[in-house]
Amino acid sequence: MENATYKTTGGYTLTLKPFITGKDKRYITDSFLEGAEIMESGKFKMIPGKLHIAEDRAIETVVISVDGPSIDKTLSIVEQVTSLPLNDFEEVIKAVNGITDSKKKE
Repeated sequence: MENATYKTTGGYTLTLKPFITGKDKRYITDSFLEGAEIMESGKFKMIPGKLHIAEDRAIETVVISVDGPSIDKTLSIVEQVTSLPLNDFEEVIKAVNGITDSKKKE
């Protein structure tokens, strides 16, 4: 399967992996459990900020490259994506989630 090209409305072009592996999915979802506490009730007490870590891992796993106005190629892929204007960033996150969320493919 070939990589996918995604263009944002703001003129940024991203190259994305067309799928993730089971290993990738574990890497992304493990961030929710790292540092979490198990309460006496058996429920998990989430640590604030874990959503951002999972989102960063998803970006790192799916996004291969970012091109467009004022992209600083010295930054990591995660930093490049999170530095996009908010509308473009949200478009990219939606595209990344479409690849990482197996429930959306059913």
